[in-house]
Amino acid sequence: MEVTGLTRRVVVREPADGGHARRTALQAAEMARFDSELQGRVSLIAAELSSNLLKHSEPGGAMLINSIVPDSGAGAVELVAIDRGPGMANVAAAFQDGYSSTGSLGVGLGTIRRHASHFEIHSAPDRGTAFLARVAADARAAESPFEVGVVAVQKDGEDVSGDGWAIRKLPSGIQLLVVDGLGHGLLAHDAAAVAVDKFRSTSGGEPVDVLRAIHPALRSSRGATASVFTVDTHARCVRYCGVGNIGAAVVTPNRSNRLVSLNGTVGREPVQFKQFEEEWVPAAVLVAHSDGLTTHWRLDQPGLLAKDPTLIAAVLFRDYARELDDVTVVVTRERPALTSMDGQ
Repeated sequence: MEVTGLTRRVVVREPADGGHARRTALQAAEMARFDSELQGRVSLIAAELSSNLLKHSEPGGAMLINSIVPDSGAGAVELVAIDRGPGMANVAAAFQDGYSSTGSLGVGLGTIRRHASHFEIHSAPDRGTAFLARVAADARAAESPFEVGVVAVQKDGEDVSGDGWAIRKLPSGIQLLVVDGLGHGLLAHDAAAVAVDKFRSTSGGEPVDVLRAIHPALRSSRGATASVFTVDTHARCVRYCGVGNIGAAVVTPNRSNRLVSLNGTVGREPVQFKQFEEEWVPAAVLVAHSDGLTTHWRLDQPGLLAKDPTLIAAVLFRDYARELDDVTVVVTRERPALTSMDGQ
């Protein structure tokens, strides 16, 4: 199962934008092959999240919407509301029906929690709030040894993104590609798509060999920057190879180690491929992104590192995305054995 296509972003600054967000969420639900009952839950959650953005953040915010589509059957929809408002002083109290800081009935977050398969909040004073509501047809189907969260948004004014990403399971972990076609628009999109297709056709070898295989496939395109990462839970390491300005880091509660990517362009000569290795521990998070995210990002907000990877990716997008560029952020980690983070 994978997140498909672009993240749909809807700016919510006035009541009419809430209707747009709800319609966009319903389109995502149809793509995920939801029945009418699940579509109704998605529509209700989208309406409540939009209303919350308008009530609690003076400039409004945005909705980020992903469809998660399996090979067959119904999948899932992720709805993320992000704002740069004052934050929430008491997250736990906000879930209680009747609680309100604006004089409303105060039933929104409780309603969302009851209708979502998974619901989380991250809020920081003077930084803003991010809500994640995931509706899944079968929550068990989404469970795997790794959690993956993605935000992939095209440059304003473009219909397609020049970024791409792909992930596959390995016997010892997972392998991830993040690619950024040079420039913007259709030609950049085509280059990224070629890289993704070639990645999927390889057998999951060492990252340096996978990137070497992608290189000749891109010679007829405008070229791209790209990185391949293998998270190996048996060897407890991340092996990676990168060319160009794809950013990445392995983050733990105690450190953040930025991963090296060599200068060059995949599909163009001269280019050098070299594989590196970084330690991987169960508490680690891998963040990989295109240059649509600034290089000075940090996961230093209290509690953020423990959140769902989709919520982490959304907060990074909110706080560090460059204007006038495609942005792709992929966050992955091993699934915790026990999870009780809802609403924390």
